Amino acid sequence: MMKPRYWVRLVLVGLLCFVGWIIARKPIVEVGGQSPELSTLSVAMSDYNKVGYQKPHRVVLKAAQAKSVYDEEKARLENWKRNFPFKKEYHPALRHDPSVYDPNNSATWDSPDAHEASITHASQTHSVKTHGFLADFHENPLRFTKEFEQLYHLLGEIDRNDNPMPVAWIFNDLVLYHQASQKEADALRTKTVPYYDEATGEHGFREVPLDSKRTWGDQMETSRESIAYNLYQKSEWPSKSQMAPDRAWKLADTIIRSLPAQGFLTYSTGKLFGYSGSHEQALKPGDLLLTPKEEYAEAYEQHIRETHRPVILNSSDGLPEVLVLGEDGKFYDKATGELFMPGMEPIIVEPGQKKKFR
Repeated sequence: MMKPRYWVRLVLVGLLCFVGWIIARKPIVEVGGQSPELSTLSVAMSDYNKVGYQKPHRVVLKAAQAKSVYDEEKARLENWKRNFPFKKEYHPALRHDPSVYDPNNSATWDSPDAHEASITHASQTHSVKTHGFLADFHENPLRFTKEFEQLYHLLGEIDRNDNPMPVAWIFNDLVLYHQASQKEADALRTKTVPYYDEATGEHGFREVPLDSKRTWGDQMETSRESIAYNLYQKSEWPSKSQMAPDRAWKLADTIIRSLPAQGFLTYSTGKLFGYSGSHEQALKPGDLLLTPKEEYAEAYEQHIRETHRPVILNSSDGLPEVLVLGEDGKFYDKATGELFMPGMEPIIVEPGQKKKFR
């Protein structure tokens, strides 16, 4: 004879099949603002009660609810991928020029002395690093997560979502902030490292402090500051008016409060968005470079021109022969008497000092 447990399993299987049949034959109707799947389940439940059946087993209910969540996320993901706002876009004219900056040649990493050449170098360096970041960005599955989509729409309300780089940096900061918030604020920040004990053969992973100073509370404040920085910094949004600092701080707090923390707790900090040296180093002379959006590179170079401070090398005989320092503390072209770079304050490097380039 068959054991009673067998009959219980058989009844549960039959019940599951019957629930599936009822759900499949019922029309999808919005009920009280619920999702269609949950609404269908509610209709099926009412039918059970009408015909005298018992309420479905809790396993059946959990399965239906899990399917609802799965179907909802599947639909969201398909829609977000289909309408993803950041396309892989190459600048139509900007190409990799290793004679200006080459990630594989350290001799090109320092800015040249000549002012115009230093601007070209800064612009090209930024373009190459931006290319590496975007190449990695378009391979990172985090861009399709629900949290990234929510962040994108939230930033759109303040006109700060049309450059994928700062959006991605802010996403990183939210992951770091919320994961740090789960720790004791005064406890030292830790990292996971492998270990092996030769005496006992014990091995595995353990948490060790990063250093003797930084706490999880420090990490939270650093992440908050980084969010505000990415909203405020002109170089991130060179074609927009710069945001007021106090507004950037307030918006950073709003962003932290507005997005549910739970989702950010599940992501590995080792797989966040970032610059990619491998993509930079793979560039060949003349390769087109990825750009965040149309005319971004041009706006960034203009930003450099407006903020770049030229380096004036002093010598034992005073300033270079082409310049003269006026009584007003400004520099003038010695030949023409015209003001040298109006609105700019050059940096004077005294003899023996080390040059600093930005």
